[in-house]
Amino acid sequence: RVPTPPGPRPAARQDLLGFAAVLAAVAVGYLLSDRFAQPVAQALLGPLLEGSTLEPLLQKRWVDLAALLLGIGFTLPLAAWRHGGRSSRPCWVACRATSRSRARWPSWA
Repeated sequence: RVPTPPGPRPAARQDLLGFAAVLAAVAVGYLLSDRFAQPVAQALLGPLLEGSTLEPLLQKRWVDLAALLLGIGFTLPLAAWRHGGRSSRPCWVACRATSRSRARWPSWA
């Protein structure tokens, strides 16, 4: 069992607001990715892929992969920022507090 942190328990309303904030951040991240990730990935990889001997299908797949990574790069920080004030500490810190062997965790965690 995970020990309950001392102090008053947060209201369920705060948990629901945090969840809704993360959902909104993911929706905004998806829209940003859908609109801007593909053109940005094409602009970044286009000059590299023009002179290559890769087939056009493989070039498109590389651009798609870069667009996916850009989309993740948009969405994860946005979700973390939106969720920032809703929780007292991140999950990995809570997991560290319950771990018996602290040698597995870096000193900064």
